[in-house]
Amino acid sequence: MLSWSGKLLWSVAFCLGLVLLAGYFFPILAQEGFSEITIRTSSVEYDENTGKIVAPGASTIEWGEVVIRCPALEIDTEKRELKSTGEIDITWGEYQINASELFYQGEANRLWLEKVEGSGKEVVFAAPQVQIDFEARQLLAEGEVSFKLEPFELGCTKLVYSFQDRTWMAFEVHLSGEGWEGQAQRAVFKEGSPFISILGGAKIVKGNHSMVGDEILIYPETRKIQVKGEVSINIQP
Repeated sequence: MLSWSGKLLWSVAFCLGLVLLAGYFFPILAQEGFSEITIRTSSVEYDENTGKIVAPGASTIEWGEVVIRCPALEIDTEKRELKSTGEIDITWGEYQINASELFYQGEANRLWLEKVEGSGKEVVFAAPQVQIDFEARQLLAEGEVSFKLEPFELGCTKLVYSFQDRTWMAFEVHLSGEGWEGQAQRAVFKEGSPFISILGGAKIVKGNHSMVGDEILIYPETRKIQVKGEVSINIQP
């Protein structure tokens, strides 16, 4: 059992560990105008069984406007790793994301989130795993990813969000909605834009009719579809 002085030393070590962890990011992010990582918690404990430091209560990880709220944190300062399980909540701007597990690995400078569901003013998405790449300033989802802008839904194998450009990009896309089915190598949606752009072998089909073009613009609010570039329209009676 640790004495009060031992507990104090571990608290100091914990705080130093957080400073070192934040310092890992700051030299990279400060050059681009991004904020450093800040970890906030109310108390810490040393776990004699695991040799790790634990923040048993609610804790937050802050990076600019991104705030990650965890029910608890386990910190390995030697490996520079963070772990949390339970109801994890991530917010930035108008986005709200829920996840069941969190893991940060210092060497990769990335944060992994498991079983993720999220929504914003215009979009809803879900993915089995999401990574936040602090150096690239991106959110990356892979696997069976769903991305919705009502009334259209995009299924994709990879979804990337740029915190800097405020842009979503999906890869290997299958689109559906309003009776339409479509496919493309990628789709791009910029926050605030009235349309989704699908590119690379872009094709949409409704019933017996199909349209192919270099780029297809889909307007979710008005349901308008615009085909650009080398356009091919196939209408069957």
